[in-house]
Amino acid sequence: MTSIFAVLSCFASFVTFLIFIVDLKRFQYPERSIFFLSFCTLAVSGVYVYGTFYDGYACGSKSVERVPLVTQGMDNLPCTLMAVFHYYFSTAMYLWWLNLCFSWFLVTTMRWGEAPVGRVFSSYFHIIAWGLPSLMVIAVLVMNGVDGDLFSSICSVGNLQPSILFNFVVLPQAAALGELVYWG
Repeated sequence: MTSIFAVLSCFASFVTFLIFIVDLKRFQYPERSIFFLSFCTLAVSGVYVYGTFYDGYACGSKSVERVPLVTQGMDNLPCTLMAVFHYYFSTAMYLWWLNLCFSWFLVTTMRWGEAPVGRVFSSYFHIIAWGLPSLMVIAVLVMNGVDGDLFSSICSVGNLQPSILFNFVVLPQAAALGELVYWG
């Protein structure tokens, strides 16, 4: 079932991405955030599609009984790259959604025009949405927080380590949700 949703998400994100690529200059903020949001969604769904068709990364080795063992740590480079890709773009996706909501707030509630939002905040949007996930990825790699998920066949952050899961997945998503409630 995950594979069906991954393919559908990948297709929808790709179509949205192509629509924006055709005439990117036409779209200002807040609509421009949807372009980056669809790019991040395309990347995350691509990881799930890849995990569907090749599940060798999440389960790196076999036990004595020939049962696959879930990959833990950064010994498996392809698994680590998949986890970094998944975590970086999923975190960036949440932040682009926050940027979109903040832009909408400025345009609708504060009566800013679309052009001033882009002129004033576009650099900050990019620094936050691309820079913060980079710092978080570095912290996850330093703390060795990468592991495989036997059920989704992908490698990601904190599946087998509750403290990593809480600090790097649950808390940032809860903070994003709180901001969405505030700005939404």
